[in-house]
Amino acid sequence: MKRPSRPYVICHMVPSVDGRIVTTRWKPPAGVLAEYERTAATFEADAWMIGRVSMEPYAGKSKVPARKVARAIPRTDFIARRDAESFAVALDPSGKLTWKSGQR
Repeated sequence: MKRPSRPYVICHMVPSVDGRIVTTRWKPPAGVLAEYERTAATFEADAWMIGRVSMEPYAGKSKVPARKVARAIPRTDFIARRDAESFAVALDPSGKLTWKSGQR
């Protein structure tokens, strides 16, 4: 397959029958997670996307510290390394994840 010049992203998940992704009353049958990872590897995708709560084990969960200066935070672009093996996209509209670095 010819690689596109921009990231190629596929949404791949294991929801419950009612469409939920994380539930306290549903445990995936044995082997589902291994099959999920095996299938994901066949996509050869450049990125994976995940919600804030699911990303917390990777980014770290902590209280965002209060800012010491009242001036606005500059809105600048973050440009990822082009040679990265893969990219993670975290959906965090309130900015609650507390990243220590741009890498895991």
